[in-house]
Amino acid sequence: MPKMQKIECIKTDLWNDGNGWSTNCSWANTEIIEVPENLSDLAKIRRIKAALGIQGMRKDSWDGSEWCWREGGIGAYATIIG
Repeated sequence: MPKMQKIECIKTDLWNDGNGWSTNCSWANTEIIEVPENLSDLAKIRRIKAALGIQGMRKDSWDGSEWCWREGGIGAYATIIG
């Protein structure tokens, strides 16, 4: 059985202070998914996007993390937590 990895996935509202985007967090949708550790990054991204319902959202750098997306004032990011 493959070793599993937990990923915290968050979709939230953003605000722009004129210097860039950051979380506003007036609302947030958080999902924790488990995926096989040896799964490719592309397959992990597909599962993250499916869990958050953000399949059309494009990669962005507003959060500074590897897995970060934004569409208008909505952003999403994911972090390995275990």
